[in-house]
Amino acid sequence: MSPRAQRVLRRLAAGLIFLVPLFAPTASKAANPVGTAFTYQGQLDANGQPYTGTCQVQLSLFDALSGGNQVGNPVSLNGVSVSNGLFSVQPDFGMNPFNGQALYVQTAVECGTDTSFTTLSPRQTLTATPYALTAASVSGVVGTSNGGTGLSSAGSAGNYLRSNGTSWTSSPLQASDLPSGSSNYIQNGTGQQANASFNVAGSGAVGGTLTASGGVQYADGSVQTTAYTPQQIALLRWYPAIQTGASFSVGNPGNRPQGIAFDGANVWIANSSDNTVTKLRASDGAVLGTFNVGISPESVAFDGANVWVVNGGSINVTELRASDGAFEATEPVGNGPSGIAFDGTNVWVANNVDGTVTKLLANPPYTSTTYNVGANPDAIAFDGANIWVTIVGSNKVTKLRASDGVILNTYNVGSGPQGIAFDGANVWVANYASNNVTKLRASDGALLGTYTVGANPQGMAFDGTNMWVANAGGGTVTKLRASDGTVLGTFKVGNNPWEVAFDGANVWVTNYGSGTVSKL
Repeated sequence: MSPRAQRVLRRLAAGLIFLVPLFAPTASKAANPVGTAFTYQGQLDANGQPYTGTCQVQLSLFDALSGGNQVGNPVSLNGVSVSNGLFSVQPDFGMNPFNGQALYVQTAVECGTDTSFTTLSPRQTLTATPYALTAASVSGVVGTSNGGTGLSSAGSAGNYLRSNGTSWTSSPLQASDLPSGSSNYIQNGTGQQANASFNVAGSGAVGGTLTASGGVQYADGSVQTTAYTPQQIALLRWYPAIQTGASFSVGNPGNRPQGIAFDGANVWIANSSDNTVTKLRASDGAVLGTFNVGISPESVAFDGANVWVVNGGSINVTELRASDGAFEATEPVGNGPSGIAFDGTNVWVANNVDGTVTKLLANPPYTSTTYNVGANPDAIAFDGANIWVTIVGSNKVTKLRASDGVILNTYNVGSGPQGIAFDGANVWVANYASNNVTKLRASDGALLGTYTVGANPQGMAFDGTNMWVANAGGGTVTKLRASDGTVLGTFKVGNNPWEVAFDGANVWVTNYGSGTVSKL
């Protein structure tokens, strides 16, 4: 009996015999996977009657209902038992054909005494269920583009398919989808994430406070381990360098080093006798260069990019590029310039002979304004809003508003006030002739204390906790606790110590009579 002529295949069911949730982690898979075969059932009629017997069945996948291209290899199944027209087989096409495209099953049979296969028509549409095969090899979150979801709506662009164990939804990626504490990515949070390193190229900005418990290393090799306040400019904090105490030569003793400033990686020293400035690497004291400036350079300031040098003998200031010492500009100031400070936009110079201060824009066109302050102004400091100037001729300090140069007040200090420094809340003045320092509250000039130091105090610097004073007549520096003026120690340096700078870790002192700088 030949079932060819009227043989009709009616697919009753085609699908996988397993379901795997898309979010099942790899570790939870069964030890013995179910494989890629699926159950396919059909019915054969011969001459209008259900067929019973044995057949060979050949199943092929195509990408179209008719015509089209065959996908993968056909599967042949021998000795298929057909009972009362019904048969059931388990073809295995593997994983490759199921990539999301529509597929159609073509069936060919050879039954009984047949000598060749008869291809049945039409091809049967393969439903979405077999695409669950993909889930067997996936863990974690799978995008909605991976296979059919069965959802009526795909949801918003970029959503992910999610299972709650009973049903499926489309939703955005959530923080809970990512395991916390992984060293494979940086997470947003308030706690410290262990074993998480990152390396970011390019520029960025931090809207809040950036805290680095292990320190920040800069391109020049210096390491910042201390968090600084917004008064960085007023406190002259331009990043730290780290090194234990030492002494470094800046030429022969006749160089007479006076002023000193720190630029974030290097210290700059004004050599008053040979009209130069010397650049030392703060990490090891290596001389990086010596650069010509004007006549009798006395003091130095850093503006964040350039170094400014006051030339007392040539009545001007010189601007050098900090990175390489290249000359930028020379600008005139008043007669007998001595001290210098930077307010974030302008440099201020105390003109000792004229009794004035010059406010000079730190960038072209270098516009300037001059303000009268009193007889023999010497040193100058910025408190974040105002300029303070020591007035040697009257034993006072004058406070000017930095924005417009208006004199806000004048306060009495000791005899022969020279150096001046700001500690974040108070102004300190070194009184050269009375061998002490005066502490004034910056907000209102109130006298908070007068403290004895060494002979002829000259320059001063604040290290974040303590005040350091160079005692020109004693070859020492005195360390006072800024909170209450307690003397914490006196340290020997070179001859005639003149000015002081702090690099974030160490104190530097110019030794006018020794031609050296000391690092404590």
